[in-house]
Amino acid sequence: MEKSGFTLSEILITLGIIGVIAAITLPSVINDIKGKKLKAQLEKSYSILSQALASAQNEFGDTINYNNHHSDFRDTYIKQFANAYNCWNNDTHTCLTSKTRPEEYKTYNGNELYTLRFDDGDFILQDGTHVIIENGDGRMELTVDVNGKDNKPNRWGHDLFTFQIMDDGKLLPMGADGTRSELCDNRGLSSENGVGCTYRALNDKNYWKQLPN
Repeated sequence: MEKSGFTLSEILITLGIIGVIAAITLPSVINDIKGKKLKAQLEKSYSILSQALASAQNEFGDTINYNNHHSDFRDTYIKQFANAYNCWNNDTHTCLTSKTRPEEYKTYNGNELYTLRFDDGDFILQDGTHVIIENGDGRMELTVDVNGKDNKPNRWGHDLFTFQIMDDGKLLPMGADGTRSELCDNRGLSSENGVGCTYRALNDKNYWKQLPN
């Protein structure tokens, strides 16, 4: 009676098929895990920034917005974070190569980032989160690198997200109704492409699966 079993060629074919399936599915699984982690970090950052803004408003005793606290917001806001490292020193950034063309960061689809939104102060929290302040041209904004500037991808709309402080003192994710910018385009050529992605990153369940390479 002959013994039944797999031939070597059958085993190799099976392993090859398994390898192909793994090669196809594994990157998707890894990206899904990364996306979920970044979204969780974004949600955490949004909560922390909002709480600190409410605390700063209590310290000022009134609503914080561009018209009320254009000149004194930065120092008061940084004080709301325990042991934060203040990158702002003598009107220069010590944590960025440039306040308008930072080599650390790219646009949503990976192009060179040129922005005037990073020139009013920045600081780093104990967990490495990088917070950047914009306080000019009639707007107040907070941009946050949710996993720290030393960790990639360092791209707007991927791990770098912007919020706007509205006239009523509320902090809204950029791209929400009433915010200044809607820039969030896979093929966009703007040097600030990605600034308007925050609302979608928080609310669109498919957002993290569609990030440009």
